[in-house]
Amino acid sequence: MQLYRMSSAVRARGDLVDIHDPNERLLNYFVMDVGADEFERLLRFGPGITARAQENYTPRMLRTTDYLDTNLPIPMISPRLMSLIAEQTDQVQGYPCEVACRGERFPFVLCRIVERRDFVASTVRSWRDLSPGGPELNEAIDDGFLIARDQEHPMIYASQRFVDMCKAQRMRIDFRAVNV
Repeated sequence: MQLYRMSSAVRARGDLVDIHDPNERLLNYFVMDVGADEFERLLRFGPGITARAQENYTPRMLRTTDYLDTNLPIPMISPRLMSLIAEQTDQVQGYPCEVACRGERFPFVLCRIVERRDFVASTVRSWRDLSPGGPELNEAIDDGFLIARDQEHPMIYASQRFVDMCKAQRMRIDFRAVNV
Protein backbone atom coordinates (compact mmCIF):
# COMPACT_ATOMS: atom_id res chain seq x y z
CA MET A 1 0.00 0.00 0.00
CA GLN A 2 1.21 3.49 -0.81
CA LEU A 3 1.15 6.22 1.85
CA TYR A 4 1.52 9.96 1.31
CA ARG A 5 2.54 13.05 3.25
CA MET A 6 0.56 16.23 2.56
CA SER A 7 2.01 19.65 1.81
CA SER A 8 0.94 23.01 0.50
CA ALA A 9 0.63 23.51 -3.25
CA VAL A 10 1.66 27.16 -2.92
CA ARG A 11 5.33 28.00 -2.79
CA ALA A 12 6.15 30.56 -0.12
CA ARG A 13 9.93 29.98 -0.14
CA GLY A 14 9.87 27.87 3.00
CA ASP A 15 7.58 30.15 4.98
CA LEU A 16 4.85 28.65 7.16
CA VAL A 17 1.62 29.71 8.74
CA ASP A 18 2.16 30.35 12.46
CA ILE A 19 -0.65 28.97 14.59
CA HIS A 20 -0.93 31.03 17.75
CA ASP A 21 -0.63 28.56 20.65
CA PRO A 22 1.25 30.16 23.57
CA ASN A 23 -0.06 27.70 26.19
CA GLU A 24 0.18 24.60 23.97
CA ARG A 25 -3.55 23.96 24.30
CA LEU A 26 -3.90 23.30 20.57
CA LEU A 27 -0.84 21.07 20.43
CA ASN A 28 -2.08 19.08 23.43
CA TYR A 29 -5.58 18.60 22.04
CA PHE A 30 -4.87 18.12 18.32
CA VAL A 31 -1.64 16.11 18.54
CA MET A 32 -1.28 14.60 22.02
CA ASP A 33 -5.00 13.84 22.59
CA VAL A 34 -5.01 15.49 26.02
CA GLY A 35 -6.49 18.67 27.41
CA ALA A 36 -9.98 18.46 25.89
CA ASP A 37 -11.47 20.53 28.74
CA GLU A 38 -8.92 23.31 28.32
CA PHE A 39 -9.47 23.31 24.58
CA GLU A 40 -13.26 23.53 25.00
CA ARG A 41 -12.79 26.50 27.36
CA LEU A 42 -10.54 28.15 24.79
CA LEU A 43 -13.22 27.74 22.12
CA ARG A 44 -16.02 28.90 24.36
CA PHE A 45 -14.38 31.85 26.13
CA GLY A 46 -11.23 32.62 24.17
CA PRO A 47 -10.66 34.82 21.14
CA GLY A 48 -10.91 31.86 18.74
CA ILE A 49 -8.14 30.09 16.87
CA THR A 50 -5.90 32.44 14.94
CA ALA A 51 -2.84 32.11 12.76
CA ARG A 52 -0.53 34.41 10.81
CA ALA A 53 0.97 33.77 7.42
CA GLN A 54 4.71 34.49 7.33
CA GLU A 55 6.23 37.14 5.07
CA ASN A 56 6.37 35.35 1.71
CA TYR A 57 2.67 34.44 1.67
CA THR A 58 0.29 36.66 -0.29
CA PRO A 59 -3.48 36.98 -0.03
CA ARG A 60 -3.78 35.43 -3.50
CA MET A 61 -1.93 32.32 -2.28
CA LEU A 62 -4.34 31.91 0.61
CA ARG A 63 -7.38 32.36 -1.63
CA THR A 64 -6.23 29.60 -3.99
CA THR A 65 -4.93 26.81 -1.75
CA ASP A 66 -6.66 24.00 0.08
CA TYR A 67 -3.78 23.08 2.43
CA LEU A 68 -1.26 25.20 4.35
CA ASP A 69 2.03 24.13 5.92
CA THR A 70 2.11 25.24 9.56
CA ASN A 71 4.54 25.59 12.46
CA LEU A 72 2.68 22.83 14.36
CA PRO A 73 1.96 19.26 13.22
CA ILE A 74 -1.71 20.13 12.75
CA PRO A 75 -3.24 20.11 9.26
CA MET A 76 -4.76 23.42 8.17
CA ILE A 77 -7.16 23.08 5.26
CA SER A 78 -9.73 25.09 3.36
CA PRO A 79 -13.41 24.89 4.29
CA ARG A 80 -13.94 23.39 0.81
CA LEU A 81 -11.58 20.47 1.54
CA MET A 82 -13.07 20.00 5.02
CA SER A 83 -16.51 19.68 3.43
CA LEU A 84 -15.24 16.96 1.12
CA ILE A 85 -13.58 15.07 3.98
CA ALA A 86 -16.69 15.35 6.20
CA GLU A 87 -18.74 13.64 3.47
CA GLN A 88 -16.42 10.61 3.63
CA THR A 89 -15.43 10.13 7.27
CA ASP A 90 -16.05 11.23 10.83
CA GLN A 91 -12.42 10.51 11.75
CA VAL A 92 -11.40 14.12 11.00
CA GLN A 93 -12.81 16.91 13.16
CA GLY A 94 -12.61 20.47 11.89
CA TYR A 95 -12.33 23.69 13.89
CA PRO A 96 -12.57 27.15 12.28
CA CYS A 97 -9.41 29.22 12.20
CA GLU A 98 -8.65 32.66 10.78
CA VAL A 99 -5.36 33.23 9.00
CA ALA A 100 -4.10 36.82 8.85
CA CYS A 101 -2.08 37.87 5.83
CA ARG A 102 -1.10 41.43 4.93
CA GLY A 103 -4.08 43.02 6.64
CA GLU A 104 -6.66 40.51 5.40
CA ARG A 105 -8.22 37.52 7.15
CA PHE A 106 -8.98 34.17 5.53
CA PRO A 107 -11.13 31.28 6.80
CA PHE A 108 -9.38 27.93 7.21
CA VAL A 109 -9.97 24.81 9.29
CA LEU A 110 -7.64 23.12 11.77
CA CYS A 111 -8.02 19.35 11.62
CA ARG A 112 -7.97 16.97 14.52
CA ILE A 113 -7.13 13.58 13.10
CA VAL A 114 -9.00 11.12 15.30
CA GLU A 115 -7.90 7.92 13.60
CA ARG A 116 -4.55 6.57 14.74
CA ARG A 117 -2.61 3.70 13.24
CA ASP A 118 0.73 2.00 13.72
CA PHE A 119 2.44 3.42 10.63
CA VAL A 120 5.93 3.85 12.07
CA ALA A 121 7.76 0.59 12.76
CA SER A 122 8.23 -0.35 16.40
CA THR A 123 12.02 -0.15 15.93
CA VAL A 124 11.70 3.65 15.84
CA ARG A 125 12.03 4.84 19.42
CA SER A 126 12.97 8.51 19.16
CA TRP A 127 13.00 11.51 16.84
CA ARG A 128 16.59 10.70 15.93
CA ASP A 129 15.41 7.42 14.43
CA LEU A 130 12.99 9.32 12.19
CA SER A 131 15.65 11.04 10.05
CA PRO A 132 17.24 11.56 7.52
CA GLY A 133 15.40 9.38 5.00
CA GLY A 134 12.19 9.34 7.01
CA PRO A 135 10.86 6.69 9.35
CA GLU A 136 10.81 3.00 8.69
CA LEU A 137 7.15 2.18 8.13
CA ASN A 138 5.19 -0.97 8.85
CA GLU A 139 4.38 -2.90 5.72
CA ALA A 140 1.13 -4.44 6.96
CA ILE A 141 -1.09 -1.37 6.78
CA ASP A 142 -4.61 -1.67 5.40
CA ASP A 143 -6.04 1.13 3.29
CA GLY A 144 -9.37 1.52 5.11
CA PHE A 145 -8.75 5.16 5.99
CA LEU A 146 -8.47 8.61 4.38
CA ILE A 147 -6.09 10.41 6.73
CA ALA A 148 -4.62 9.04 9.95
CA ARG A 149 -2.03 9.99 12.54
CA ASP A 150 0.67 7.61 13.68
CA GLN A 151 -0.04 6.00 17.04
CA GLU A 152 3.21 7.15 18.69
CA HIS A 153 4.71 9.92 16.55
CA PRO A 154 3.13 13.22 15.40
CA MET A 155 3.17 12.19 11.74
CA ILE A 156 0.12 12.22 9.50
CA TYR A 157 -0.34 10.04 6.44
CA ALA A 158 -2.89 10.09 3.64
CA SER A 159 -4.17 7.07 1.73
CA GLN A 160 -4.28 6.58 -2.03
CA ARG A 161 -8.06 6.95 -1.82
CA PHE A 162 -7.67 10.42 -0.27
CA VAL A 163 -5.13 11.45 -2.91
CA ASP A 164 -7.44 10.27 -5.71
CA MET A 165 -10.42 12.03 -4.13
CA CYS A 166 -8.50 15.33 -3.88
CA LYS A 167 -7.27 15.08 -7.48
CA ALA A 168 -10.78 14.30 -8.76
CA GLN A 169 -12.11 17.41 -7.00
CA ARG A 170 -9.12 19.53 -8.14
CA MET A 171 -8.07 20.37 -4.61
CA ARG A 172 -4.92 22.47 -4.39
CA ILE A 173 -2.83 20.22 -2.18
CA ASP A 174 0.42 18.40 -2.90
CA PHE A 175 1.25 14.84 -1.91
CA ARG A 176 4.63 13.17 -1.52
CA ALA A 177 4.76 9.40 -1.69
CA VAL A 178 6.37 7.72 1.31
CA ASN A 179 8.22 4.44 0.87
CA VAL A 180 6.81 1.56 2.87
